[in-house]
Amino acid sequence: KTIIFRSIIAILLFLSAYQFLFKGFQINLSNIKNNKIIWLLFTLFILYLLASIFSVDPYFSFWGSPSRAGGFLNFTFYIIFTIATFLLIKKNQWQKIWDFVLGIGILVSLIAVIQQYGLLKIFVTSETKMPSTMGNTILLAIYLLLLFFMALSLLLKEKSTVKKIFYLFTILLFLWVIISTGSRAAYLGLVIGILYFIILYSKKVKS
Repeated sequence: KTIIFRSIIAILLFLSAYQFLFKGFQINLSNIKNNKIIWLLFTLFILYLLASIFSVDPYFSFWGSPSRAGGFLNFTFYIIFTIATFLLIKKNQWQKIWDFVLGIGILVSLIAVIQQYGLLKIFVTSETKMPSTMGNTILLAIYLLLLFFMALSLLLKEKSTVKKIFYLFTILLFLWVIISTGSRAAYLGLVIGILYFIILYSKKVKS
């Protein structure tokens, strides 16, 4: 059940990336009802709410663990933050924001590589795991899964050769780290996301 739920989250995150590629993230109060991203986030919120209510320990599901965070309350704040950024940030500002986010993703990935191979002693090394700054490999894989599709979207839109090389390097690095984590949920989300992306992109090109 955990793998399926995380895969659903990965797919919904991918759909948001696809929405950015072809529709843009600019959202006005007047067209919220027709915006797919808002409804995807709302659907994700409802799924998490139902999972928390009917869980074995609803109290724990709501508050989460102090050591591992999580919980419905924290998740609600993430949703509110995401919707607020969609409403407040202008469309022409998203390019700089995503370049910065991808840059952070690259740093996180490089730390994972350093941990995996013990290249620097200043980081905690691991022979079998590469949690990087995420705490565990599953969170790292899901985090990079979102950035992978966003980098792919930006690569297809970009016309500058230098930026294309940057996005291609980013995609390959994220893909390598995701595969190295050994997260089955991320593997499933990656496969379904790529297939869905190919189908929708081919339809867009034909139209």
